[in-house]
Amino acid sequence: MKPVVESGMSAARIPEFNGFGPPPPGPLDTLVSYVAGINATVVRPRTMSARTVLELIKIEWKKRDTEDIRTAIAKGDLDSAAWFKCRLPGVTWAGEFSRRAKHALIRRSGLICVDVDDLGARLLEVRAAVFLDRHTVAAFVSPSGTGLKILYFIDVGRPHEDGFRAAAHYVRETFHVEADETGKDVSRLCFIPADAEIYVNEWAEPLPYPPGLAMRSDGPARNSAGRPRVFTKPSCLPGTARRGVKKAKQLVTIPTVAKCLFPYWKPSNSCCSPFRPDKSPSFSVYAEGQRWHDFGTGEDGNVVDFMARACDISHAEAAQSIIEGVDLGILSRNEGQS
Repeated sequence: MKPVVESGMSAARIPEFNGFGPPPPGPLDTLVSYVAGINATVVRPRTMSARTVLELIKIEWKKRDTEDIRTAIAKGDLDSAAWFKCRLPGVTWAGEFSRRAKHALIRRSGLICVDVDDLGARLLEVRAAVFLDRHTVAAFVSPSGTGLKILYFIDVGRPHEDGFRAAAHYVRETFHVEADETGKDVSRLCFIPADAEIYVNEWAEPLPYPPGLAMRSDGPARNSAGRPRVFTKPSCLPGTARRGVKKAKQLVTIPTVAKCLFPYWKPSNSCCSPFRPDKSPSFSVYAEGQRWHDFGTGEDGNVVDFMARACDISHAEAAQSIIEGVDLGILSRNEGQS
C-alpha cells in the first residue's frame, strides 16, 4: 500500500496567489530522481519533486526501517545496520537522471545535499543553528541518527563541484563542522529516513560562493557532435575503454570503493553481501582487496566489476568513475601508484 503524502508542509512560506487555477510552481517543485533502494536494478529511476521527497521524510514513511538502523548501530552491529540501510529508498538531490550514473544527468535541480556525520553531543546544537540559518532549504537527521543532511540552493550555471565546495566552506565557517567529501559526486544517492521534525524553508536564500572558485565545465560528458556520450557494453569495449578498466583496477581496492558506497559494510574474507539481504556471511573479498566473490549468486570479479554491480552501470562508466574519484580525492589511491 502506497503512503498518503500530506500536502502544504511549506504553505505558510508560499507567497499569496490570487489568480485562477493552481498556484505557480515553487522552488521545491524542481525534479529529482528516486530509486526504491541502493541495490535496486532499474533502467530508469522514478522522477518526483523535491517537495514530495521532503514530505515523505516528514510523515515518517520509513520510520520502522530508520529505527532498525539506529538500533543496530547502538548495539554495534554495523553489518545489520548496513543491510537495513539498503532497504531505504534514495534520491539524487542534485537533479534528474536517466539512470544511477554521473554521466546520465538529464537536468540539475539547483539543490545540493551536504552530509555532516558523527556530530555526537553537538547534534542538537548544530541542528538548531542550521534551522535558524537563512540559507537552509531543508535539514533532517541522517538515517544513523548521528548526523545531519542539509539542503541548499546553488547556482546551476556553475559546476556541481563548485556548489559542493561553496557548501563545504559555508558549513565549516558557519557551524564549525566538516562536510562529507562524497557530496562532490553529482549523482550521489541520499537515503530517505524518517524525521517528523524536519525543517523546510522553500524561500531560503541561495548559498553564497566564496571568492576564488574557478569556473569549470559541468554536466554529462559529450562527444564531438555535442551529444551525450554513450558507453558501450563490456563485451565490445574499445581499446581506450579497456585501458581505462585496467588503470582503474590498479588505482584502488574494493575496500576503498566500498567505503564510499557502503559506509557501514566491513569487507573481509568472510562477510555479508552488500548487494542483497544476507544474514549469514556468504560474500568474500580476497587477494588483498582486488577480488570479490558472492557465494549466494555465483557472481565475482575485480574492483571495476564491484563498482559496476553496486551502481548498476557499465564497466566503462565504473572505470571512469573510479579514475575521476581518485583525481578528485574522493577515493584513496593505492600505495605505489601514480
